[in-house]
Parts: sequence; structure tokens; C-alpha cells
Amino acid sequence: MVLLTLLLSTTGGCGPASQQKPPGTGSKTFDGVTLRVACPDSVSAEIVRRFGPGWAHRVGAKVEVEAYDAGAAAREGRGGPPPAGADVWVLPAAELPRYAAAGELAPLPEAFRTDRGIDWPGLLPLYREHLLVWDRIPYALPLRGDAPLCFYRKDLFHDDKFRGEFRARYGRDLQPPATWEDYLRIAEFFHQARSASKGSLPPLPADDRELDALFYAVVAPLARRALREDESATVQASNEDLFAFHFDLTGAPRVATPGFVEALQLLQAIQACRRARPAREPWHAFRDRDAVLCLDDCRRLEEFQKKDSPVHDLVGICPIPGSGFYYTFSEGQKRSLAGERVNRVPYLGAGALVLAVPRSSGQTEAAFALVAELGGRLVNQQVVLEPRWGGGIVRSAHLDREHWDAFRLDAEASRELRSSLRQTFEPNNRNPLSCLRVPDERRFVEALVKQLRGALTAKEKVGPSTALDDVSTAWEKLIRPRKEEHLRAYRLSLGLSAN
Repeated sequence: MVLLTLLLSTTGGCGPASQQKPPGTGSKTFDGVTLRVACPDSVSAEIVRRFGPGWAHRVGAKVEVEAYDAGAAAREGRGGPPPAGADVWVLPAAELPRYAAAGELAPLPEAFRTDRGIDWPGLLPLYREHLLVWDRIPYALPLRGDAPLCFYRKDLFHDDKFRGEFRARYGRDLQPPATWEDYLRIAEFFHQARSASKGSLPPLPADDRELDALFYAVVAPLARRALREDESATVQASNEDLFAFHFDLTGAPRVATPGFVEALQLLQAIQACRRARPAREPWHAFRDRDAVLCLDDCRRLEEFQKKDSPVHDLVGICPIPGSGFYYTFSEGQKRSLAGERVNRVPYLGAGALVLAVPRSSGQTEAAFALVAELGGRLVNQQVVLEPRWGGGIVRSAHLDREHWDAFRLDAEASRELRSSLRQTFEPNNRNPLSCLRVPDERRFVEALVKQLRGALTAKEKVGPSTALDDVSTAWEKLIRPRKEEHLRAYRLSLGLSAN
């Protein structure tokens, strides 16, 4: 309780974890050592700069941050991310298998499993069993998790005029979207009710990874049924239901199956409510009151809630929409859940950042000590609580938090945030869905995004079935020369044995 009080009372949600001495750390253990940390974005760099110096002071070391472009490194096929000679790599979680499979990462020390400061058992299964692991060997600790959420303009949703018009048109109350069908209906309503020149939604993301994640966020509840632990005795589940998504368990692409096609069809309908030109930071449109709905990470709340923000205290929060139906894996048949329940399957890990040590580091012991600090329990706690980084839950204890005071939300929005995060990281789901994690994942992303942009933004749009058939063909072409290797990698990415 003392620790929690300290964390909440610290300015901006950042407590002094980086100044606390973990058990077993000797004074000036790494005197004179300089560690270089390669960071792919400003968020990771800021976290390292915040917590690295305290650790460095305790052990007599120096921590330097060097920026690199993870996307450029992948496109150019380099052996490791720049800069050369970095001792710690901050990697997008989806790219860890690329380096682990190539033998370029050092496995985490066995002692990390029992280190109380790291608390390996306390990590969510999504991280402990998938995002930090390759071929059942742990290679990384989490620096920052992702927390995809849906934001809405609660002032407009509470407006009597809009509420009356919405009920008259659709025969239902104007509520935050529970499903993608709701999301489309609300977007179309406000696109017509407000100035159509503004649009009711932010533009498409210009970043390929963000568009990839958006597509899969829509696909997830359509192409996979969420299986709950409390249904295990009554619901039959195949291995495909539990594991397969991007590919089936023979390694064949599933991208042209009915759930994926339905998702692209929905995105094409939604596209009519956006501005035509993609943007590097689509969330600006929501902050500037040019959009009514916005899909982004929890950390955007820090921008939305600034005192000078046009939407300060006007932001409602709900989970990423689910679906009122799903398509069965084997037959591709459309099914609804009993009692009109929502099929909710978050797509997680696409924005997560992890810490790993390259084998090329000349300071492996010191590098792992820094990874233990930055990816350990205390720093994780503060990163989650700091609005400009946070909300990306990586540990079970984070799910139990009742207070998110640092986000400076009113009581209603605070309740919505707590509930939405809980539903996003639902611990009762037997088949959670993480981003694609195979060594050549980037090539599959590029082939998919090329067709998505054509289907969504070209003047003469391609039909969803045709576009995704083309993606499937491109994926099969990537797989064909190395079919067995691909199948092995996909099974390992799911946490299964290679055979």
C-alpha cells in the first residue's frame, strides 16, 4: 500500500522506481561501463532517459540512447537494428522473432524467472508465453505495452438533438459502439448530421503498421470466436479455434476467408466517413474536434486531456468494438452468440515494445542488468500509470488497479477507462490474439497493406474479395520456396512445438 501511495502521489504518475535499489545489486557494480540503448521511437527513448540514469548512478555506469528506424532496418535486411554496437535493443514485439530466429539475441538469464524485481510469473500470459518468447525461450522483457481503445465525443453523444435524431432514424439509443456495425452506423450518422466536409472519423493512418493493425482489429472478432474459460466445459474448441488466425495450422493463408473479406467490406463502408488523404497522426482530427470517433492507444489520452486541448473533458472511452457475429473456422459459416452477446477479440501486441540484448554486445552482464531494471515490476508499474506512455497493461496486477488518477479524467471517464482496459486484457479468454510474429513478418505486412490501400483509397476501388485474393496469392508466393520453414515458424509464433 505504501508503494501504491508513493506511485500515485508522484508528479505525472512517475515514481522513483529508477532510484530504488533492487535486491542483490551491489554498489558501483558496473563502474565505468557505458551502455548504448537503441530506441525505435520517441516513446521508448523518453522512458529509457527517465529511468536509465537512476540505475546507472547506482551501479557506476552510463546509459546512452541512440535512435534508429525499425522499419528501415527491416526493409534493408540488415543483420540487426542500427546503430551497430548497441548493447540493448528496444524492438517492436512483432519483430523480436526476426532476430531471435537468426540467433542474434541472447536468451534471458535463467535467474530472471525467479527474480522478485522482475516477477516473471506476474506478467500477462500474452507476454510471458508469446510476445517475449521465441521457440519457448524467453528473450525479452516488456518496456511498454499497447492498449488499443476507442474514444468518442461524449458531449455529442449526450446532446439531446443528436440523441433524438439517432433514435428516430435507427430505433435505438445513441451509445458508444459495442460492435463494428455500431461503429459504422454512428460514423454515418454524424457524417450526415455534421458538416460532411469534416468527416466523422480521422483519416486512415499513413503508417503501414498502423493500417495493418487497424485491419486486424476489425478482422479479429469476425474471424475468431472468443473462447472463455467459463465455457470450457460446454464449448467444443478445435486447435484451429484456439490458435490459428493469419494462417491455418498447415501454414496456408487465411486472409481471403469470409471473416477477413467481411472486415475489408466494413472498412470500405467506413472509409466514406473519413477525409480522403491518410495522415501520419490521424488522432489530431479527434483532438481538433474534426472527428467524433477515434481508434488509438490509451496514451493519446494525455494529448486529449491537456488543458488547451479542444476536447479536454469531452472524451468518452470504450473498448475496441467487437462483432455481433463471427465466421466459423472450418466451414466459414456466419454465427451469432447466444443472447445477442458481443464477440470481443482484441488484437494485441502490434504497438508493444520489448527489451532484448544482442549477442554482439560487449557488455552482456551489464546490459541484462539494465533490461531487468527497465522491464522489471517497478518501472513497468510507473510506465503504465504515466499518461504519455501508459495504459498498456503487461502484468496481472495492473488489471486489479482501481485508480487511474494520473490520467486526470472525471469520474465517469475514469470508470470507462478502467472497464475498457479490463475488457481489452480479459484474463478469462482462452484464445487471445496477438500480432503476427514470424521472422519475415514485415514482408507479409507489405503485401497486405499494398492491397488495403488500393481497396480503400484508390479512385477505382477493388472489391474486398479480389483484393484479399491478391494478398493470399502474394503470401503463397512468399511461402512456396520455404514452406516447411514457414510452417515451423508460424507454429513457434503461436507457442506450439515446431512439429
